[in-house]
Amino acid sequence: TLEAWGAQGGNFNYHSNAAPGKGGYSKGTITIDKETTLYIGVGGKGQDNVWHSGGGYNGGGAGAAPGGGATHIATADGTLA
Repeated sequence: TLEAWGAQGGNFNYHSNAAPGKGGYSKGTITIDKETTLYIGVGGKGQDNVWHSGGGYNGGGAGAAPGGGATHIATADGTLA
C-alpha cells in the first residue's frame, strides 16, 4: 500500500485572510517486483503573498495564491510539469 499527501497551497493575505488549501491525499495498492525502483517526488508548499508566480515544487500552479506541488510515486525519475 502506498500513500501520498500533496503540499499545501500558499497564503495570499492582501485581499483576504482565507486559509490555503491543505493539499490532496491518495492511497493505493500495487504489486511490484522487489527489484523495481520507486522514485518519490515530494511536493513543495506554494509561496506566500506573491502575485502570479511561486507555485510549489513539482507542479504547483502559479496564481494569486499559488498551489502546492504534487507528491508522487513513480517507476521513472523526474518531476511533474
